[in-house]
Amino acid sequence: MWLTGMHSVIRFRMFPRLQSFLSEARAKSRGTSAVTASCLCLALAACASTNSTQPVVDAPRSAPPSEEAIEKAVKQVFTAVKLVGAPEISELRRSIPSSPAEWLVCLRSNVPPFNTYALFFDGNKMANYRLAVLYDGCAREMYMPAAPAAAASPAQR
Repeated sequence: MWLTGMHSVIRFRMFPRLQSFLSEARAKSRGTSAVTASCLCLALAACASTNSTQPVVDAPRSAPPSEEAIEKAVKQVFTAVKLVGAPEISELRRSIPSSPAEWLVCLRSNVPPFNTYALFFDGNKMANYRLAVLYDGCAREMYMPAAPAAAASPAQR
């Protein structure tokens, strides 16, 4: 203990510049950290402030497809991908902005394996279809039988 105390006395008596440098550095670091912390708090507060709690939803670019257009597309895709059984579809809904088109209907067969397809529509025109991916949201949809006109599959003929 005596050596430790003596060591610091010797160090500062032998190096007075070191003592003044260290005390200045301590004083500067206290001020710098306070300024940095206050700037960080202001920046975070500015990013967090919004006037609205409602999500921004754009107006639809195209009208939703008619039931006839959906039935025709369901029949076309059901036969093209050679599904068996009867088609089941989800409710029509808007798709996410990164999708190929504005409107989305999910399609699957009522017989396992339940491969689900996403059908994308711009107005009454089917723009694209694909095997459904996670962000299409088809796994959480409720399905109902498709219209009887679209229910005839190649395996039932």
